[in-house]
Amino acid sequence: SSVCLWTSVRGSHEEGCDFETDWQLAVRCGLLGDVGTHASGFFGGEICPESGTESSFSLLAHSFGGGLHSWAITEEGCKGFRAHAQLGPTGGGHVAAVHDIVWDPRETGLVLSVSADKTTRLFGPRTVVVNRNNDAKDTDSSDEQQDLYCELFRPQVHGHAIFCATFSALHTIDGQAPKVELISGAEEKVLRVFEEPRALRDYIAGSKPPKDRAFTVAASLPELGLSNKVIHARANDSGSAEIGLVVEDGDDEGTGERDTATEHEREQAALDDQKRGSISELCSQAFAHSDTMKNSWQPLEEELMQDRLWVESEKLYAHGNDISAMASVQCMSDALLASACKSSTADHAAIVIWVKTFGSTTNTAGRWVESQRLKFHDLTVEALEFSADGLSLCSVGRDRKICVYESCFGSEGEPFRLKASQTEAHARMINCAGWVPHNNQYVASGSRDKRVKLWKISPDSSTLTVEMQEEFDGAVTALNFLPCSFQQKGDILAVLAVGLETGDISVARLIRSNNAVSSEALYKIPWPLHPAGRVQRLRWKASAQERHSNRLHTQHCHLLAVASTDHSVRILEIEFTDITRCLL
Repeated sequence: SSVCLWTSVRGSHEEGCDFETDWQLAVRCGLLGDVGTHASGFFGGEICPESGTESSFSLLAHSFGGGLHSWAITEEGCKGFRAHAQLGPTGGGHVAAVHDIVWDPRETGLVLSVSADKTTRLFGPRTVVVNRNNDAKDTDSSDEQQDLYCELFRPQVHGHAIFCATFSALHTIDGQAPKVELISGAEEKVLRVFEEPRALRDYIAGSKPPKDRAFTVAASLPELGLSNKVIHARANDSGSAEIGLVVEDGDDEGTGERDTATEHEREQAALDDQKRGSISELCSQAFAHSDTMKNSWQPLEEELMQDRLWVESEKLYAHGNDISAMASVQCMSDALLASACKSSTADHAAIVIWVKTFGSTTNTAGRWVESQRLKFHDLTVEALEFSADGLSLCSVGRDRKICVYESCFGSEGEPFRLKASQTEAHARMINCAGWVPHNNQYVASGSRDKRVKLWKISPDSSTLTVEMQEEFDGAVTALNFLPCSFQQKGDILAVLAVGLETGDISVARLIRSNNAVSSEALYKIPWPLHPAGRVQRLRWKASAQERHSNRLHTQHCHLLAVASTDHSVRILEIEFTDITRCLL
């Protein structure tokens, strides 16, 4: 759990010694065993000379969690070293396949990814300047600025592989800043709901980071536990933060067993468990008090491992197997959530609709409540997609079936009903689906049979007709429409990104002419910008101006987030003339 740096010294040539040089320990860095139970040591390291100087150098090591750790070593016999955060974007990333990726719905530029490495990671833009030596540094100047992405929070460090996630916007009143919840589904039967921490809201608001980094801590994960427990930091007489755990009565991990210990005993036990990995210990080290760390929201890998967690607020029980897909949307005053699990039978393949109502005086107000089960699939549902207005839902699965549901809100009964379906929609299992923005008459599906099909939903009947189909060089594993409308561009229907099992990504526009739809390829993402493995998810992000307008602003770039089995999260900056660069 540490990195050791050794230096050579001359031998003493004493009697019995036949060597001329000896090696002694100069400095020990890391000691990750004191940070928490999620650290499993370092796998390798490298000595990096500092540019322009011969007397100092950096030590770089990579750990089990995929993070990079950096220390600056001084020339004082290598004893006066000082650990510090990297000046560039946070190094490292996922160490297993990335299954899902989602943008923050508040237009903040934040993007969250989930992976088989049992973590969720939140990345955010960070403005840097590149000098002549190509060193990225924080800056407030407008000269040579670039927006790169670094990891800001690690909301969930779990014990199971995480397959899907979504953000749900919370209803706000009195002009307060909107909040979001994170909902994740993993290799378990339960959905977990997380609250965003105060530190994230401060970051979005542009506030300066707190002087004592302990105030950024919101939750702690107990040893051998799966649920993030809420903690709080309060200032003591000296102005420093003291960590405390907010302990609530109730069952743990859904076992139904009550805790019979007194409140004082439970709080003391929780504090003892957390003592080793507390951020207070990290803040006592020199690197946390450096000027670089005081003026930056960018966390160290030691902090990300357990001190940038989000508080788990709810668990949702409804499924009998591992979660396979989910989607959420804001519809009028309600928040809607659809979820599905892996299945080999029709009963387990049911889609569960959850509703959270705001402003109600009932006991269920502000909580997720199961409202309906849609039983129209026979095998695992692979993808769920709400339309932008929340009035339509599409589901596709391994049974090669595509189903479209319409909203029944405003009438008594269940919130959705089946509007149209198509059995054997493809020759192989269907992996993905997506709605044409601002047009609930068209929905697209992508399949292992290497085809993308555009379906038109008849408003007067329960039929789906194929308006267009395009064949690719590999199995289609992801697709997503650019979320802006082209209603004033009479011949353009939408812009579509398609990802393949081979890692290739293509962007095309759909053209409507003479009551027929055709596709026109715009470009193909070149290597090495596209992944080396299967594309798991594609997500466009458009600006608020484009989202609420009827035309495409070609003078602006568009961001496309890519999740892949090659362990990478990529954010591509795309113009409608060329691919400019990869941001992450």
